[in-house]
Amino acid sequence: MAVRQGTPIEAAGLSGPLRDTADGLPTAIREAGFAARVAARVPELGRQACWKTLGEYRLFYTYEWSPDGVAAIDPGVARILGQERAPLARTVLTYLDRQGDVNAAAAAVNVHRTTLYYRLNQAAGLMGQDLNGPARFRIHAALRLARLAGL
Repeated sequence: MAVRQGTPIEAAGLSGPLRDTADGLPTAIREAGFAARVAARVPELGRQACWKTLGEYRLFYTYEWSPDGVAAIDPGVARILGQERAPLARTVLTYLDRQGDVNAAAAAVNVHRTTLYYRLNQAAGLMGQDLNGPARFRIHAALRLARLAGL
């Protein structure tokens, strides 16, 4: 399956193995379409993805790629999304993607550690949640979905 935005193909996706059921082909088409949509939004995948190797992105198969989908995972994340707060969301996602490694996150977003801590504290305050508490997984998942949705 391919995703087309303009004339050239933007991304390609492959389904998992075709099952021998009446539902097999439609399921394979949905899986391939989803994999292509993810590949179009995640540059690290190299514009192609396979359902079987999508990893954590498969969690978002049933979620709407919208602010409502993000809010369904964690309502507080919506408060750090948007143009004016994009650096906060990007900083938190980078920090969580690097398992809380402050040095690696600061280098990745090209800021001093003090600035990183400031942004993390600011984001946590806006979301009303501790980034190192039980909400950590929900925040990370909601930010990943927001990235897929282009929010």
